[in-house]
Amino acid sequence: MMKFFGAGKPINSVDYYKGDQKRSDTFDGEKLASTAIIDIDRELFVNIDHKRQEYTQMTFEEWRQMFEQTMKDLKQDQAQEESETKTDVKWDIKVDVKETGAKEQIEGRPTDQVIITLDVNTTVTAQEEGKAPETAKANLIVTSSQWMFKGDDSAQKEMMLFSLKMIKKLGIAPDKASMQQMMHQVFESYPQLGAAMEKLQKESDKLGGVAMRVESLYESKADPQTAQAMKEGKKDKESTEIPTSVGGLVGGLGKKMLNKQLEKKQEHKDRTTLLKSKLEVTDLTTSSLGSGLFEIPASYKLVKPQTK
Repeated sequence: MMKFFGAGKPINSVDYYKGDQKRSDTFDGEKLASTAIIDIDRELFVNIDHKRQEYTQMTFEEWRQMFEQTMKDLKQDQAQEESETKTDVKWDIKVDVKETGAKEQIEGRPTDQVIITLDVNTTVTAQEEGKAPETAKANLIVTSSQWMFKGDDSAQKEMMLFSLKMIKKLGIAPDKASMQQMMHQVFESYPQLGAAMEKLQKESDKLGGVAMRVESLYESKADPQTAQAMKEGKKDKESTEIPTSVGGLVGGLGKKMLNKQLEKKQEHKDRTTLLKSKLEVTDLTTSSLGSGLFEIPASYKLVKPQTK
């Protein structure tokens, strides 16, 4: 179950694993809304829309080609942005992984709490041709509380084995592909940030086990001078949208962070909550699964996947 702060209702999903097959069901309330099936043996992805009674298919090779094209597009976008605006980004990054010693039983399994904190301070100086350089500062704090089950469990082994098979076939787990794309670009453009994220990933990997509950909090803290400049209207719409080669990570998101912070300063609050999320495993069991669970309903229509 996944819950986002401010969302109307939680997102409920169920994952099934059987050898070289995985099925992921997502529900709208109690009604089955969509299904994603991965078949490693057949090298096939299937996405089912139960409301429309339609489904799409993509082979592993088609997925690889799509992935490669996306990487090329990212590089082209980066080159275009760099040609339009000269941008200098400086990072001050702190990563902390702390095992608190707190313990809790979740779904009958003993878990240990780990708190991971990522504190990112960013200073961006952008200069368009014929204009004076402008500087903006922002601070993003991500705090993630994870309750890890590290015991010997057959369900855990089944999930890990499937992931290893996927990585062997594709070179990457598909559910982490979009993040991997961004990380690749970050590593090339901003080595300091890339190194910090690499460290965070390595520290997280050391934890092992299954995260039975993950509660994440994303907060921003605006630099007073930057916030004041925006408040006084000294920066026009274009200049506040500082372009960067990470898809607007600092520009678009940074502007939203600063605008939210201006509102909070009127309420005398130091930090602004951007996002809260909670992911919780509500059941983790092993039982025999029939092959029919991984089949497409005969009455459903095959349609072409939507592309850009």
